[in-house]
Amino acid sequence: MAKTIKKIVCPQCGSNQVDETKKDHYICRSCNTQFFLDNDDITINHNYNTGKLNNEQGVQIAKKAIIGFSAVIFIYFAYQISRFIFADSTPAPVTTTEYNTTPPPKRDVRYVNASYSETALMIDPKGKNTIVFTGWFNDIFAEKGKENEVYTILLDATTGEEISRTLLEVDLSIKGAGTHSSKLDYYRGANDELFLIVNSYYLFLYNPSQKVFENVTESFFVKYPEFAGGVAAIESRTFDQCLTVTNNKGKQYALFADIGVVLPIDKISNIYDKKLTDPVKTTSYKFTRIGFDFPEEEIQLIQYEHWTQKGFPQYNVSFNWSKDYGRSGIFTEKSPYKKVLVMPYTKSRAKIVSIKDLTPNHTYVDGARVLVGDAESVIIAIKMSVLENETITLQKISGVDGSVLWTKKTDWKEIRSIDVEGDYILVRLDSTNIAIINKDGEIKMTSDLYELKTVGKEI
Repeated sequence: MAKTIKKIVCPQCGSNQVDETKKDHYICRSCNTQFFLDNDDITINHNYNTGKLNNEQGVQIAKKAIIGFSAVIFIYFAYQISRFIFADSTPAPVTTTEYNTTPPPKRDVRYVNASYSETALMIDPKGKNTIVFTGWFNDIFAEKGKENEVYTILLDATTGEEISRTLLEVDLSIKGAGTHSSKLDYYRGANDELFLIVNSYYLFLYNPSQKVFENVTESFFVKYPEFAGGVAAIESRTFDQCLTVTNNKGKQYALFADIGVVLPIDKISNIYDKKLTDPVKTTSYKFTRIGFDFPEEEIQLIQYEHWTQKGFPQYNVSFNWSKDYGRSGIFTEKSPYKKVLVMPYTKSRAKIVSIKDLTPNHTYVDGARVLVGDAESVIIAIKMSVLENETITLQKISGVDGSVLWTKKTDWKEIRSIDVEGDYILVRLDSTNIAIINKDGEIKMTSDLYELKTVGKEI
């Protein structure tokens, strides 16, 4: 009776999930404990066994193990077959791992701009116009002693594309006597040779065939006795179209290399008193300046003829209306004078033959300049007004009657320098921008020299 009233539970774990193995004998499904009921149904005797299974349970577990193992085998082979069927026919790359060969992280490329530069226009032996750019590149992050480099970069004058670049192999720490800062200068010879002066110490001559500057510092001065003991400094003297050279004894001279004349620097003006042996009449142009004596005078375009000879400098004449008293001394408002455009002394030194106001009916504002001219015509750069946003206008004027042959407006704000070679004119607009125009006023190319960079050194 008690058997039907009592709930049969495992005496070990308390589970009621039990199976009867034989009459009054049971086994717990949870912990495999075997137990039985005594005859009075009062005392429960049990046998706890964790390591033994009955035959039926062992068979069930074995079946489950076989099924599980078979499933694993099936999944493995199915995966391998699918890889074979759907795999790319391209063999996978073989990767070899080596220890201690991890590459360092890539550095960002640093570009260095030129601190300052010189530009000139040259014609190569094939007749092609080339821009010769020489820039000083200062890499402040480079190793000490290697911060500075000088490169010559050649550009196609019609496309602006880079042709080549060459590093100048010199010690840039050396500077000429009295020179305290780094510098570059171009100097033109009488036959259009292009010289480069570096740090007022090195002298280079451009070789158009090789398209490089060649160091001529030692060879260029050997034929002059004044420099037999060596050269301490070299400068370009633009006003007098010569080189200023200081020898190792500290004496300074003006060297007119094309005619082989060397003068002490304090005697440089004597070159303009020398008689020309083979003179040529040349037509040139200049705009007048507003003078102190007659500030009300308008700016004029002057055409003048003068005698010149290759190798001899042309006196840098300036035209402005002045009072010529005919002698030196102290003068008053009542002193007699002549109103002249150029003083007799200047006219003599400049070897001027004739002077003409080319455009008497035209007025110009300050800042006008001549680009290039000959007896037939002249190209000028002018502004039509003094307005701040006014840009430059190019004009070609007839050298015969002063008529305007063409007028072309540009977006240029200023012109800093020009260089003429053949039919092309190189115009430097500011510190970095240049333009190439032809003698018809057509802009062939513009370029920003700021884009000419070098790759910085690794730190």
